[in-house]
Amino acid sequence: MPLFHSRRSSPAAASWRGDMHMDRLITKNNTATLRAEAGQLVLDGPRGRHFVLPRAEVTEVRQAVARFWRWSWPVSNGIRICHSVSGVPEKLVFRSRDASAGQMLEKLKALEYSVP
Repeated sequence: MPLFHSRRSSPAAASWRGDMHMDRLITKNNTATLRAEAGQLVLDGPRGRHFVLPRAEVTEVRQAVARFWRWSWPVSNGIRICHSVSGVPEKLVFRSRDASAGQMLEKLKALEYSVP
């Protein structure tokens, strides 16, 4: 039996500044924050907007898509968070000021969130 065992280190948490959307733009001028931790996602915005989404309740995180009439296109710095948390708006989109959607999705995948 070994004297010590190595434990796989968990990825570090990440935090991004940007804007939060819930069916419509809720914040502007990068006044929201998305904090991604191994166990939860935390969205903070002005005026008391604070949402905690446990990882078990986050069903999928994907690149956000904008739609206008028949056309749709990816939002380069935006991700859509699908979840089953009651009391939190169903449509949550976060658009980062500095990171691309791909960079955020990579980090979330490393934290073991469901990313297609």
